[in-house]
Amino acid sequence: MASFFGSSANEFIGPTFVSATVTKIGGAAPTTAADALFGGAGNDTLNGGGGSDSSYGGDGNDYIYAVLGTPEVVVGGAGTDTLDTTAFAGNYAVNLTTGLTNFAGESFTQMENLISGIGNDTLTGTSGANAIYGGGGNDIINGAGGSDSSYGGDGNDYIYAVLGTPEVVVGGTGIDTLDTTAFSGNYAVNLTTGLTNFAGESFTQMENLISGIGHDTLTGTSGANAIYGGGGNDIINGAGGSDSSYGGDGNDYIYAVLGTPEVVVGGTGID
Repeated sequence: MASFFGSSANEFIGPTFVSATVTKIGGAAPTTAADALFGGAGNDTLNGGGGSDSSYGGDGNDYIYAVLGTPEVVVGGAGTDTLDTTAFAGNYAVNLTTGLTNFAGESFTQMENLISGIGNDTLTGTSGANAIYGGGGNDIINGAGGSDSSYGGDGNDYIYAVLGTPEVVVGGTGIDTLDTTAFSGNYAVNLTTGLTNFAGESFTQMENLISGIGHDTLTGTSGANAIYGGGGNDIINGAGGSDSSYGGDGNDYIYAVLGTPEVVVGGTGID
């Protein structure tokens, strides 16, 4: 196993280049064998190049690549650190809260941001602020708390809106679903404008909406939407397109949109 130690500078430590300020012990550069990479201070980029590597970002805002096909250990350290798993094209489950994945022996801890690949991935953030990018595939994204930014990318993605903190959600291409059931208060969500009744919050490029138990006002787009009111006395307006509107529990008020066939199910209550 080779070990590589960075300095206080901003460095790249990878399979093709090690900067002059990096002290390397036991090898010429990170390889396909098991390497240990230590970023030190500064905003470092770490790429083990293959093998069951251990990467430690240290201080600074570090960018660390997860290598294809082998379990590894990544510790971001202090700062706002980004994990890039795009080298893996299969289905990936990455949980930044627990540090675990769907591969035994793998651990990703002290990471804030996550960039995933083309698989059908399940991506979970932490209680802090995260930026999560689903990439290709039909992904499930849950920021898990904090002022998160979630980007579905390509595919039909399912994205959870987290309770109590303004966040940014961009569905991307495909038929994407926004789940706001974690919030039990009264919610106003407009998928046309992307705005809600909370300043700083934005939900764009979303097609479907699943709401919680509050008295909600839910508005779709000019395209086809599926909107679920859940509990409470909700107001639902598909706003155009061949929409499906489901009132759920409570006394709901649902608008039928002019000129397009649609499905409306009032649910329980006086609708």
